[in-house]
Amino acid sequence: MGGNSMRKQRQTERNWQPPNIETLTQRQDTYLGLLNKHPCTIAAGPAGTGKTYVACAWAGSQLKARVFSQLVLVRPNEGVGKSLGMLPGNLDKKLDPWARPLVEAIKSQMGSERFNKAKEAGEIKIEALEHIRGLTFDNSVMIIDEAQNTSPKEMKAFLTRVGRNSSIIITGDESQSDIHAVHNGLAWAMRAVDRGLVPDVGRVHFTYDDVVRSELCKQWGMAFEALEQEQREEREYRVKAPEYRGSLNTLRSGQLI
Repeated sequence: MGGNSMRKQRQTERNWQPPNIETLTQRQDTYLGLLNKHPCTIAAGPAGTGKTYVACAWAGSQLKARVFSQLVLVRPNEGVGKSLGMLPGNLDKKLDPWARPLVEAIKSQMGSERFNKAKEAGEIKIEALEHIRGLTFDNSVMIIDEAQNTSPKEMKAFLTRVGRNSSIIITGDESQSDIHAVHNGLAWAMRAVDRGLVPDVGRVHFTYDDVVRSELCKQWGMAFEALEQEQREEREYRVKAPEYRGSLNTLRSGQLI
């Protein structure tokens, strides 16, 4: 690339301004308002509703505007059948597959070159949960995505890393936990907020009406949730009436369980 082209590219990057965060649903708009108002926000609900994108786009804009000096990204590596240690490369390379959805959303606000520079400068950190204990993040935006795949201990370890002048964003889908439907980090965090144990936490819950990824995404999500509900009903029935195992199938006249 010639000198003039390189100078033009650098000038373009310096003059580049992040696009406005365009909310596509009323709940996304509510979510954005909560991020601006609360030091901690929890966004839960189905895939494809923009939970991760809005969080990361907001965080990227805050970092670019120097409202915060650091962005910390955490995403558990559960549910894929491999541990980080089995993947090739150093820790950054091992974390890349899990961090990619977060990174792409942040790049949309910062631009790729500015993102890479910020990462090299330590302003953007991608942390593994197993290495997070003992750290403190001051003046930072801390994001944990897919929080339903953290254990309560892992979630506690993440939340207690928060330092002064920092903001926490927790996102996840409580119906897609790969570890436990009830005893997971997202469920425990929401339970703590519901009981009033932690004040000043924003909460937003998305539904299938808020899915913006695609209509097919929405249809498949709703289909699997219906099948999962049938399985839960069957388990509850068998626990309550074990002597009538199998009769539920007859009562349902051949419906899929």
